[in-house]
Amino acid sequence: MNHQPPAAAEVETPTKAGLLRALGLPTAMAIVVGNVIGSGIFLKPGEIAAGAGDFTLIISVWVAGGVLCLLGALCFAELAAMLPHAGGMYVGLKEAYGKLPAFLFGWNDFFFNRPGSIAALAVAFVGSLAQAAHWKPSAATQVGLAMFLILGLAWVNIMGVVWGGHVQNATTLIKVGFLALMACVPFVMNLWQPDAVEMANYSTSLVQPLTTSLSTRVGLVLLAVMWAYNGWHQVAPVAEEIRDPQRNIPKALVFGVLLLILLYVSVNVAYHGVLSMEEMSAAGQHAAELMLGRLFGPVGITLMASCAAPSEP
Repeated sequence: MNHQPPAAAEVETPTKAGLLRALGLPTAMAIVVGNVIGSGIFLKPGEIAAGAGDFTLIISVWVAGGVLCLLGALCFAELAAMLPHAGGMYVGLKEAYGKLPAFLFGWNDFFFNRPGSIAALAVAFVGSLAQAAHWKPSAATQVGLAMFLILGLAWVNIMGVVWGGHVQNATTLIKVGFLALMACVPFVMNLWQPDAVEMANYSTSLVQPLTTSLSTRVGLVLLAVMWAYNGWHQVAPVAEEIRDPQRNIPKALVFGVLLLILLYVSVNVAYHGVLSMEEMSAAGQHAAELMLGRLFGPVGITLMASCAAPSEP
């Protein structure tokens, strides 16, 4: 008796040796968006406020950073459409510069970049859950749980690309939903709680930003903004598992980056509507917690820790 895997009818069997093209446009877009949304949008806005000190400048750089990512996405869309193979940047580097640069990039990514990033995000995930549960695990316990999380996600991907796609879709939906909630809830609450959003916050400036030079302020903000936007290109390594890559990869990159710009700008508008520039600056890496705490009290801080955790892995 034959047993077909989930969504078998949607899987394109390769005509020659290769990977199954089992991921459609929604999952490809989820990879773009899900790999970007992480701790950056929660940790950086307070530091950005301290560096820029002006709401107009802050929002302008968030939009400009998104446009830069969109231009990069168009470049990656062209490359991935021409070379829809597993490997991502390795494939492009090999075609452009030869085997040696691609080999060095691949091994550097394998030994240093990916393991360090995955480990850091796993530890942050455990830390966020512990904070939400008001639990203080030991360092050994945190490391053990982080290892268990990494092995669990690895096992999901070993089970097959379809199951990996389901997990990616679910976690991305949580991330997008939480950011959309953060962006909307202050203005919804303002309907019956008029002081939830203070419109005067949008026209105030920080008396003493970190620097008075406009170019330096723009540079400080752009550096933090681009860090928060980082990760949209990670759809390229799975190009060989995406159906109709010449159409779906460009669409996933463009629509995914546009959605990220909308979410990030909207969340920053919400931050600054609830908190003054001085409060944003003083909050540092905890502006999101301060905003939700202002709106919901201690429950908001717990909600922040609970919902930020899925944004890490």
